[in-house]
Amino acid sequence: MGRIKLEDKKVTYIRKEDYLPELEEQVEKFVRISPTLPKNKILYSRVVIPKFKDETSRIIWEREEIERIRTGYNGLCGKMYFFFNYGFIQNLKGGKISPDFRVSASVWFDYLTEWQESNEWGVICVKRRRVGMSWMEAADVLHDTLFTPFFLVAMNSKSETDSFLLFDKVKFMYDNLPSFLRVTTSASRTKSVMDFSYYGRDELGNKIKKGTQSKISVKAPTVSAFEGWMLNKWVCDEAGKQILLPQMWSYTEDCLMQETERAGMPIVFGTSGDIGKDGAGLKDMWDHSDVYKLKRFFFAGWMGLGVDRYGNDNREELIRWIVYQRHLRKSLDGKLYADFLQRYPLTIEEAFAQASTGGVGDLVKVHRQLDSLTEEPVRAIHGKFAINTNDVVVFKPTEAGNCIIYEYPKKGLDRIYVAGADPADHDDVAPGASDLGVYIMRKEYGTDVPRIVFEYVDRPRYLVDYYEQVVLALMFYNNCKILVERNRYRMIEHFEQSGMKKLLKPAPQGIMRITRGRTDIIGVNMTETLKEYGEALIEEYIRDYSEFIPSKELLKEFPKYGAINTDRVMAFMLTLIQLKEDRINARKVIKTGENSHLPRFKYVEKNGVTQRINTSVVTSAAISTVL
Repeated sequence: MGRIKLEDKKVTYIRKEDYLPELEEQVEKFVRISPTLPKNKILYSRVVIPKFKDETSRIIWEREEIERIRTGYNGLCGKMYFFFNYGFIQNLKGGKISPDFRVSASVWFDYLTEWQESNEWGVICVKRRRVGMSWMEAADVLHDTLFTPFFLVAMNSKSETDSFLLFDKVKFMYDNLPSFLRVTTSASRTKSVMDFSYYGRDELGNKIKKGTQSKISVKAPTVSAFEGWMLNKWVCDEAGKQILLPQMWSYTEDCLMQETERAGMPIVFGTSGDIGKDGAGLKDMWDHSDVYKLKRFFFAGWMGLGVDRYGNDNREELIRWIVYQRHLRKSLDGKLYADFLQRYPLTIEEAFAQASTGGVGDLVKVHRQLDSLTEEPVRAIHGKFAINTNDVVVFKPTEAGNCIIYEYPKKGLDRIYVAGADPADHDDVAPGASDLGVYIMRKEYGTDVPRIVFEYVDRPRYLVDYYEQVVLALMFYNNCKILVERNRYRMIEHFEQSGMKKLLKPAPQGIMRITRGRTDIIGVNMTETLKEYGEALIEEYIRDYSEFIPSKELLKEFPKYGAINTDRVMAFMLTLIQLKEDRINARKVIKTGENSHLPRFKYVEKNGVTQRINTSVVTSAAISTVL
């Protein structure tokens, strides 16, 4: 069968007789969810500079060619036309080569051109490794400074050395341009600056500065590297390896502003580093790209990896190669496997998979379930709880709510649900403050496996708002009990004051035997021994039931566990501890005529405004899903 070119190595397509059904399902899934690129049917060939019969014909041809480079030609934007036809790059074996035409590169330059012309948005790109992005950016900034007057560019990479290596690519590409595209034989330059100008004389013989008078400058990635500058473009290479990226952005963004409006363009790109360390800044900028006014571009693992003679990626075969290579590496430890995912990511979640200091569970199964949820999202109803005028707990769906129901409660069953919480003790919503998390799980019942039915992760301004939603959620799910960390006593205190202490789970006896603690106390202390036990339960659950985990955000936290705050994982851990230790099977409720107590608070509508009031203990014979 055919072959594809992979980073200077020949890789044979997977033969049909070697297909594995379980892997082909993954291939089919990734093909469906992966982006598609436009199909090119033009066989591009590079411009050959002709031999001119006279000076006039040379000038006419060069002017026409410069116009094509500036504005584009034959389906290519100007930047791609320039890169493909004139952008020589260094070969690893020495010498120089011209880049092959690739549709993925053309799409990238189209994207840059579109948002640069907006004068409002920048671009953030998360990419696979060794895609040649530094060379493409060298062409991008040369195109700007050669053909746009007074265009000022600043560049940096992950270190001072890498910044100058990036700049070397700009200089190499410039030095290998034909003479009609260069300002002079060599642009005026120092170690860190290229100045696209030269001195000449006007008609009267006066010395004047000519050329575009544009500049490219490079500096080490210090926080205040470009403070006080005025910039038309800032290029930040290897952004996923810069631990000070957020601080550097805060200083550099002002350089791109004209009063209160953005006038310059930031381009931030790179492969994600450890998301618990130097990669955290890139992850935050990607997650909040609208706030930073950055348009996202994901350079997937298959893009530009192997192309036909028209520059089109053989997407399905490349995805198949990546999936089968992952299968070969499935026995590697978590970090090594995550590293391979990051080299050839098929989803953006995989691009941010690396956390060298943490991770819990089988990452293969975690990412497989993430991809499954991306393709086929589960039913998840957002909303909030309230007590209606009949003193019944009801769930009110609203997109603004942070309570998520994956499965409504099964009424008439006792002890079928367990819950766990990762609480907090302070009304603190400052950056870096951890969220508060709660999960409710349904026990194994009949042929049904244990699974998450409810999720609530939030950081409201006042913790009482969080606690009250938790109380109502527990009541909604058949008055199930919740296991909490005892060192977060404020939550326990709130339950006691609300008359809902009965919903707090005492320390499980089995756990207390392990940790040598008392069994007559509420909640548990999260000791190292207990944490190790909880981690083992998470690994066991992922191994056996990963395909039943409905929460993408929880799945995203498993690879990051131990490296950053993972509030969902900790809440899930406490839920699993109770699930494991609560050995009482679910049973049908025996009606005794007793009613369920409601908490000492409720919400009422008064003059169109919802108000919270304290109440004495009232009773209700039912908990309803009726809205």
